[in-house]
Amino acid sequence: MDANEHVLTGKLCRRLSDASIGLREVTKDRLGSLCPNTHASGLIPIDGVWATPDVEVVNVKWLSFDESPGDHRACLVDFTSRSVVGTDGKRIVRPACRRLTSSNQQSVDNYIREMERQWDIHRMDQRLAAIEMASAGVTPLPPEIAAAAEKLDRQAAEIQRHCEKHCRKIYRSEIPCSPEVSLWDKRGKMFTRMLAALAGRIKNPGVLYKKARKLGIQSPRRWTEEQIRHGRHIAKAWKRRLSLSAPSTRTDHLTQRLIEAEATGDTERATAIRNMLTRESNSNMWSQLSWAFKDNGGRANAVSRIERVENGVVADAAASSPFCQGLLGEQLGYLSDTTIAASILDGSYVIPPEVDDATALLIDEIGRIGQTIIRGSTRQDTSPEEFSTYWRRVRESTSSSYSGVHFGHYVVAGTRERFATFFAKKISLTMRTGWAPSRWGIGLTVLYSP
Repeated sequence: MDANEHVLTGKLCRRLSDASIGLREVTKDRLGSLCPNTHASGLIPIDGVWATPDVEVVNVKWLSFDESPGDHRACLVDFTSRSVVGTDGKRIVRPACRRLTSSNQQSVDNYIREMERQWDIHRMDQRLAAIEMASAGVTPLPPEIAAAAEKLDRQAAEIQRHCEKHCRKIYRSEIPCSPEVSLWDKRGKMFTRMLAALAGRIKNPGVLYKKARKLGIQSPRRWTEEQIRHGRHIAKAWKRRLSLSAPSTRTDHLTQRLIEAEATGDTERATAIRNMLTRESNSNMWSQLSWAFKDNGGRANAVSRIERVENGVVADAAASSPFCQGLLGEQLGYLSDTTIAASILDGSYVIPPEVDDATALLIDEIGRIGQTIIRGSTRQDTSPEEFSTYWRRVRESTSSSYSGVHFGHYVVAGTRERFATFFAKKISLTMRTGWAPSRWGIGLTVLYSP
């Protein structure tokens, strides 16, 4: 801090060191009377670093004026991270790749197969039917029925996450995969496992050596440690060599597989390969565009966005709405209460005279719909067909649900009548009784720069 006074005898600095605040000036604790003047034209130290007593300062250094960016000396303070963030620092968890995607038919088949098995084990359909029967004509749900519904929803989410975890393995290669690249990648990993077997860290090496022979590694039991390390080095060298032509090699490989599938009349496999080629081509194109324009276009867009935010232009369209003007704006704004909203829904709200005709008509329509819902004359159920139709049209890549049950789960569930019926009935239970799972009350808001 630039105190503009002596850091030991100044009024502000003495106040910071008072017992009621409890800060200490760490540079003087380490250097004492050796502290130099901290301003280019001054004679006393007027800059300092204050910290609480629990911060462990290891060392302090004042830079010269030539090394500092301004006319004040810059200070370097070395402190232990243990005293600042503790020993149990927060670990950044990166979002995991989705194993379940409707475009990967193999993962969908494995997911459905495991979900069918878990559904039968836990009798999910029978339990939901029992809850429906017990809740017929009951609003709100009694505590025991609500607890059973909550347990059923929690278990359904657990099953969905479990099935996704086991629907496929994620193989992430550094370079585009093809049969030759895959061969040398597997050989490199096999040599690493052979070293572990040689060190006695694998209980049953016989299975390992059998897989090694399938990869073309002859007599793997006789290999010495030096030979294994040399083989791993060769495998890495081949991967580096193949990386130059890996993109075109993969395209040629998929094209050849597409020709074979069309020749044998396997239209399903041919469609899957064609979609894979299109998806990878689009991904490569956009990644190249992002790399090419990252220094100019992206930065220019961000600056213009920041300028618009500073000028108060962004996200102000709602403020000009008639609902945010005059008495109506006061009643429905940030300080509104439930009474006004309830009166609009039941049709008893008195519209202020300054409200224009279009807005008044919209308020009347809201009241009409609200009265229809209150009278119970609307449908309070969702059919399996409606569930499937809705999830067939959504954007699957949308990030959703703190619970980990993303859109892909429901997109895949909508393709099977059994699961579409289950989730449609669960939604109908909420619409009919007003009960909602506790996980619906947990939301995640992410603010990111444009």
